Amino acid sequence: MGTLTIKNMPEDLYMRLKQTAARHRRSLSTEAIECLEKGLHDTGIASTDILSEARKLRKKTAHHMLTDEMLCNAKKEGRP
Repeated sequence: MGTLTIKNMPEDLYMRLKQTAARHRRSLSTEAIECLEKGLHDTGIASTDILSEARKLRKKTAHHMLTDEMLCNAKKEGRP
Protein backbone atom coordinates (compact mmCIF):
# COMPACT_ATOMS: atom_id res chain seq x y z
CA MET A 1 0.00 0.00 0.00
CA GLY A 2 1.34 3.42 -0.92
CA THR A 3 1.86 6.46 1.24
CA LEU A 4 1.03 10.03 0.27
CA THR A 5 2.16 13.22 1.95
CA ILE A 6 0.38 16.42 0.99
CA LYS A 7 2.41 19.56 1.36
CA ASN A 8 1.19 23.16 1.30
CA MET A 9 -2.48 22.26 1.62
CA PRO A 10 -4.57 25.43 1.93
CA GLU A 11 -5.84 25.85 5.49
CA ASP A 12 -9.49 26.18 4.45
CA LEU A 13 -9.30 22.95 2.44
CA TYR A 14 -7.69 21.18 5.39
CA MET A 15 -10.43 22.40 7.73
CA ARG A 16 -13.19 21.32 5.33
CA LEU A 17 -11.62 17.87 5.02
CA LYS A 18 -11.30 17.66 8.80
CA GLN A 19 -14.95 18.66 9.30
CA THR A 20 -16.14 16.19 6.67
CA ALA A 21 -14.09 13.41 8.27
CA ALA A 22 -15.65 14.18 11.65
CA ARG A 23 -19.14 14.22 10.14
CA HIS A 24 -18.52 10.78 8.58
CA ARG A 25 -16.72 9.54 11.70
CA ARG A 26 -13.58 8.78 9.73
CA SER A 27 -9.95 9.57 10.20
CA LEU A 28 -8.50 12.41 8.16
CA SER A 29 -6.53 9.88 6.13
CA THR A 30 -9.55 7.68 5.42
CA GLU A 31 -11.63 10.71 4.41
CA ALA A 32 -8.89 11.89 2.03
CA ILE A 33 -8.78 8.42 0.44
CA GLU A 34 -12.57 8.44 0.08
CA CYS A 35 -12.47 11.86 -1.60
CA LEU A 36 -9.73 10.73 -3.97
CA GLU A 37 -11.64 7.57 -4.87
CA LYS A 38 -14.76 9.59 -5.66
CA GLY A 39 -12.80 12.15 -7.67
CA LEU A 40 -10.88 9.59 -9.66
CA HIS A 41 -13.77 7.17 -10.18
CA ASP A 42 -13.74 5.68 -13.66
CA THR A 43 -17.17 6.05 -15.20
CA GLY A 44 -16.40 3.28 -17.66
CA ILE A 45 -17.57 5.41 -20.58
CA ALA A 46 -15.13 5.59 -23.45
CA SER A 47 -14.70 8.90 -25.25
CA THR A 48 -15.52 7.15 -28.53
CA ASP A 49 -18.92 6.18 -27.10
CA ILE A 50 -19.60 9.77 -26.05
CA LEU A 51 -18.63 11.06 -29.49
CA SER A 52 -20.81 8.44 -31.17
CA GLU A 53 -23.84 9.47 -29.08
CA ALA A 54 -23.15 13.17 -29.78
CA ARG A 55 -23.03 12.51 -33.52
CA LYS A 56 -26.32 10.58 -33.38
CA LEU A 57 -27.97 13.44 -31.50
CA ARG A 58 -26.57 15.99 -33.93
CA LYS A 59 -28.05 14.04 -36.88
CA LYS A 60 -31.37 13.66 -35.10
CA THR A 61 -31.68 17.40 -34.38
CA ALA A 62 -30.07 18.79 -37.54
CA HIS A 63 -33.39 20.09 -38.89
CA HIS A 64 -34.16 21.97 -35.65
CA MET A 65 -32.29 25.20 -36.16
CA LEU A 66 -32.46 27.70 -33.29
CA THR A 67 -32.04 31.38 -33.90
CA ASP A 68 -30.97 34.05 -31.44
CA GLU A 69 -34.49 35.42 -31.57
CA MET A 70 -35.98 32.03 -30.62
CA LEU A 71 -33.56 31.68 -27.71
CA CYS A 72 -34.28 35.21 -26.46
CA ASN A 73 -38.03 34.59 -26.63
CA ALA A 74 -37.67 31.34 -24.70
CA LYS A 75 -35.65 33.15 -22.02
CA LYS A 76 -38.31 35.85 -21.79
CA GLU A 77 -40.96 33.16 -21.30
CA GLY A 78 -38.94 31.83 -18.38
CA ARG A 79 -37.56 28.72 -20.01
CA PRO A 80 -33.91 27.80 -19.36
